[in-house]
Amino acid sequence: MKQKKISEKRGREVSESICKFMSSEQDLGGIRTVTFVYETEYRKFSQPFIEPYFKVGVVTSGSAELRTSERVWQLSRGSLFFALPAVPYYLDGSPDFRYVYVAFLGSGAAPLLESVGVCRDALAFDGHGELTELFEASVRESGEHNCALLSKALVYYAAAKIAPPDTIGAREPESLFSAVVDYVDANYTDPSLTLGKVSDAFSYTEKYLSSLFKKHMTIGFNLYLNNLRIQKARDLLPLHIGSISEVGAMCGFESPLYFSKVFKKRTGMTPSQYMKNAKDLEIGQCKEP
Repeated sequence: MKQKKISEKRGREVSESICKFMSSEQDLGGIRTVTFVYETEYRKFSQPFIEPYFKVGVVTSGSAELRTSERVWQLSRGSLFFALPAVPYYLDGSPDFRYVYVAFLGSGAAPLLESVGVCRDALAFDGHGELTELFEASVRESGEHNCALLSKALVYYAAAKIAPPDTIGAREPESLFSAVVDYVDANYTDPSLTLGKVSDAFSYTEKYLSSLFKKHMTIGFNLYLNNLRIQKARDLLPLHIGSISEVGAMCGFESPLYFSKVFKKRTGMTPSQYMKNAKDLEIGQCKEP
């Protein structure tokens, strides 16, 4: 986990973003949190936002319009909102618009959100002002020892706040899909890993496993695999543990050229540029063009 260190007191207006990265090895109960961010500089990033992961955010100040191809939501302090992988969205906020969000992945992510009614047509929920102080305090006070657990707890807590009474605990992640994702997460370094290889391992057709990914992740198998590999590469590159081609190979990319192409598509820069500017990227976001 990395943290941009800034000086601030509780209750004081935040003028700079806070971004904390979780170790990619901390996959806790089907959900792996990726970043925990107090976002004040979203205007610096190109829109539409197209994320490679799920996000849950809480507006802490100001107001904004959240827009997708399906509909528009008006956000204000206490609004709880979500982003889905590969679903483009726009944020048009007031000058004082601020929010805290957790980005997360894992086999349990899509089933959790589905169970509480989050979908393309239902991405924002008003009236959760009590969450603002909780999210703000958590992102400021979390540290190396508890950031992954704390951010994961907030994902579940936010989901519980919007869950209809008859859905809480009614639906668990499908065991097959959980096992498939666990298999992919454990074998992503294999450059020969394909949907066909996974289907052989589980004795299910490629078509059926592909439908599971689209149902539970809202993205296909190949996009999930590449997102996972790029996330691992983003963790490794700043450590300077090998050349760019070696890092690509560690993450399952057989071709250095293909690794660079996919990495630039996901992050907006080449691996060498990312490595050079790693410190500045601690307040950045990974975008899906």
